[in-house]
Amino acid sequence: MRTERRAQILAATAQCVATFGLAGLTLEKVSAESGMSRGHIRHYIGNRDDLILALVEWELGRDEIAAGGQLTDSSNIAAMLDYLFGPTFSEPGDENTVVLELLNAARTNDGIREAMLDGYNGLRQQINSVLSDTFPAADAELLSGRSYALLCLAIGNAALSDLDRSTASDPIVRAAAERIILEFEKPQSAPPRRAGAKR
Repeated sequence: MRTERRAQILAATAQCVATFGLAGLTLEKVSAESGMSRGHIRHYIGNRDDLILALVEWELGRDEIAAGGQLTDSSNIAAMLDYLFGPTFSEPGDENTVVLELLNAARTNDGIREAMLDGYNGLRQQINSVLSDTFPAADAELLSGRSYALLCLAIGNAALSDLDRSTASDPIVRAAAERIILEFEKPQSAPPRRAGAKR
């Protein structure tokens, strides 16, 4: 029962943030949206700050569930790109709006920033795992950097999808991601020799 009530409250909170923005979020609005009293909200979640941190964890948990279904240790590159540059991650809508509001708040709220970083670092590790499974001989630092680049492309694409609601950019950004990945298949050149070094 507790889990269901928390989910009901957090779904209502997300809807309120999507409608009114994080600045317009109040317990009264969440109460009206959820059909539960403020007392119940305080009992199951806590105050407004607790509600916002719970929302971060809930949203990132939903993303992890979606990613977990598509990004596993046995995932291939195509499945990873389908997730990062497909409708699950980049479709415009309320969930995207909520995440963007939380990202903006993370700039000034350390608790939100840490929770958001934990979530995105987890996704980055999943991307890194898919890349390292596909390219086991690749340099770990290179894998990490490219995982970060792919995540940045996906987040940027998702953020801009709320401004430009067409999905025309998804294939363009995916092609850029594929070019980043194709760099692993090129032979790695030897490090440059220092001037004057003996053979």
